[in-house]
Amino acid sequence: MKTEKYIFLNCKESTYLAELQQEEKLDSLLSMKLKFHLSACGPCKRFVNQTLQISSLLKEKVKTKNFNSKTGFSTNEKEQLKEIIKKNQSFL
Repeated sequence: MKTEKYIFLNCKESTYLAELQQEEKLDSLLSMKLKFHLSACGPCKRFVNQTLQISSLLKEKVKTKNFNSKTGFSTNEKEQLKEIIKKNQSFL
């Protein structure tokens, strides 16, 4: 077995851990592996930034009790999300 398998994360593992990290604290080894991967992988770093911003917007909307799961986001909010994504695509 290769040592790299135990040291480095691939993109699929990294994005999963980044999502999981929003819900719970990762142990220090996984957190370090994730930070290392994100420092070297632009697409994953961009994905994490985008999901953090989208998640933050959604949490804010739910917190203000202004979210209807059947109707989702308003047109204006969708445009806001598109701008966030567009901004982060030119991030790197």
